[in-house]
Amino acid sequence: ITFVKNKLDIVLFDVSRDHLKRILRGTADGIKHTLGFEPLKVPVHLRGGNFFICDNNSKREMLICENKMREIPEDFLKKIYNVEKVHPIPRLDYHLDLFVRPLNDGNVLVADYELTKDMLKSGTQKIRKHIDAGGVSGTEKSELEAVIEQLELYLQKFEITEKFAPYKHREIMPKIIDTLEKAGYNPIRVPGNYYSLEGIKDKA
Repeated sequence: ITFVKNKLDIVLFDVSRDHLKRILRGTADGIKHTLGFEPLKVPVHLRGGNFFICDNNSKREMLICENKMREIPEDFLKKIYNVEKVHPIPRLDYHLDLFVRPLNDGNVLVADYELTKDMLKSGTQKIRKHIDAGGVSGTEKSELEAVIEQLELYLQKFEITEKFAPYKHREIMPKIIDTLEKAGYNPIRVPGNYYSLEGIKDKA
C-alpha cells in the first residue's frame, strides 16, 4: 500500500496469495469508511525502495530506478503520483534507497564505495601511526591492534563484495552524479557499502 501525498488516495497492488488480497481489501475498506480516504487500485504498483518523491525548486518530482521505467510508462507515473517530472536514476544496487537518499533543498546523498574503502584504509593508517608514536600502554595497544584487525577484515570483505557485485561502481557512479546534476539536484558523495554476498557460493 502506498499513500500518495496531497491526493488522499491509497494505491493498492495485486498479490498472488488470496489471504493477502483479503487483507488489502479489508484495509482499503476500513480506511475509506473511517478516515475518508478513497482507495485507488492500479494495474502497476511501485514497491517501497524503488522511488522517491522530491521537491525540486517547488516542483514535485520523482526519482526512480531506471529499470522500473522499462516496466511503467512515464505518463502513468506522473498521473498516479502527481509529479511534474520523472528522473530515471542508473541502477547501482537492488533498490534505489540503498544508494541514493534525497534530503532538502535539492541535496541528494549518494553512496560512494570508493569513499568507504578510503576511510577503512586511512583509519587503519591513523591507528598504526598512533601506536608507532609511542606512549600507548600494553592494554591500549592490544585493543587498538584488535581494531586494526577488524578494519582490515572489513576492507577485505568489502573488496570481495565489490568484485562480485552485479553493478559496477566505477562505471555507474559517474552516470548517477551526472543524471542528478542535469536534473537540478546537488549530489553529495558519502561512504556506503555493498549488500551481503552470503547467497553467492563461489567468492574465490
